[in-house]
Amino acid sequence: MYTKRILLAALILYQGIFTPSKAQEVNTGHTFTLEQILEKANCNNSEILKSIADLKEARADNQQANAMYLPSVELSSSYYATTDPLNAFGFKLQQAIVAQADFNPALLNDPGTLNNFHTQIKVEQPLINVDAWMGKSAATKKVKAMELDAQMKSTENQEKSIQEMLNFLIGRDINLPLEVADSIEQVNFSLT
Repeated sequence: MYTKRILLAALILYQGIFTPSKAQEVNTGHTFTLEQILEKANCNNSEILKSIADLKEARADNQQANAMYLPSVELSSSYYATTDPLNAFGFKLQQAIVAQADFNPALLNDPGTLNNFHTQIKVEQPLINVDAWMGKSAATKKVKAMELDAQMKSTENQEKSIQEMLNFLIGRDINLPLEVADSIEQVNFSLT
């Protein structure tokens, strides 16, 4: 008894959904198919658009998590000019360019202007980075969750659109609900 009701309701919905129908009666006489209605509903839904933007953000975070595996490069340069005897001797010591002549007391007390240009390139490659692994795992799971969220919102929107279209079609023809009710009543009566 219950299965016949479901079968009858499914048959009625099948005929209503998969046949081209008029979504709106307008003076221009346009007819819309179910596919067109669903396409328009998905394109103009703010929740779906927000969900797509969240998905793009999650994918960007996932790309950023990949950067933790890449080496980092740092370039620095500096320039110093000094006449201070202590700094001048310190610069020579730091650069390891000290010669025997640099210990001359006259040169130590009055070194003249010393120009120091220093450039450094530092490249670091992480070997084991547990934080990067965990961050990448979390970013990948976030992308998967956002994909499922976008899919779920799209499905909900399609279901709502189909429901509204069916409500419109049933409401347009006032005799249709009565005919459906009569056919369901006849099926129930014949089963008892």
